[in-house]
Amino acid sequence: MCTLGKAIELYFVDAAKRCEPSTMAHYRKRLRPFERRFGGRELSEIKGKHVIALIDELNHWPDGNPKAPDTIRSNVACWEQFQKWLKESKTHKKPITKEKIPKPGGAVARGSSYRGRD
Repeated sequence: MCTLGKAIELYFVDAAKRCEPSTMAHYRKRLRPFERRFGGRELSEIKGKHVIALIDELNHWPDGNPKAPDTIRSNVACWEQFQKWLKESKTHKKPITKEKIPKPGGAVARGSSYRGRD
């Protein structure tokens, strides 16, 4: 078993082999909230709805207004990259988020079944 915090740590070690320091800093910034919220939990305990709720929270200001489209895309893309690594590295076999995660402009994260909000 592996906690999300340990998985993120392993991801950073692996990603540092192929990414520029500025990219690593970006990934660290974007994944830090996931580590804070779920770091001590086993990967198998974390549900897609929990991750999607956190991404939604990260994509909005405290007053409820959405953040900039680039910020939203970045939050989603960093999670997607991490989740892709989880599978490829065999750290975790099943995706945590199977649902599509909404992106600005109507784009949606690939490999999931999100149908939009009513």
